[in-house]
Amino acid sequence: MRKIDTDVRPAKYAQGLAQGKTKMQAALDAGYPFSRARMPELRIERLPNVRRALLRLNERCEASAVRTLEELRRTAFFDIRRLFDKDGNLRPITSLSEEEAACIAQFEVIKKNAEAGDGHIDTVYKIKLVDKMKPLGLLAQHFHMVDQTVKVDTDVRVTVTWQAPESAAIEPHDADIIDVASPLSLSDSTE
Repeated sequence: MRKIDTDVRPAKYAQGLAQGKTKMQAALDAGYPFSRARMPELRIERLPNVRRALLRLNERCEASAVRTLEELRRTAFFDIRRLFDKDGNLRPITSLSEEEAACIAQFEVIKKNAEAGDGHIDTVYKIKLVDKMKPLGLLAQHFHMVDQTVKVDTDVRVTVTWQAPESAAIEPHDADIIDVASPLSLSDSTE
């Protein structure tokens, strides 16, 4: 008969790491003694149950990353023409696919008498789609299509003056100029 493992500490440890806790804090919160929590890489993470819990957590995170990219793709590359049939009529909302429905930020149905006195109730559909620029920007960042480094280009000139104490027998030098914009170079200048 196989022994059933009832130790919940490995799952709690993995969950603590997923929440951003330090390894030691995650181990302590999961119920591991301080002697093990001090060095979790050696005393906790090598345990088979903990390794399995960390693998399961990693798989869920990877699936979550794939799902996030899929949602970004859906909204970034959606074509509004898919919401209409071949005659130009709006398709019923219940017939929309998951991908098509994911791109709708707001849907409003207004029933009103548009032309006074005709006795006819008109139906107006207002559809607001998700902003495409945000997901496109996030995808561009993910695929390193944009450079987000900040470049600072400036010239700095530093003047340093050395003066010998009045009691010294050596003559004071004029100001030495160090040009920081170029490789360190010292030049004597007479001002």
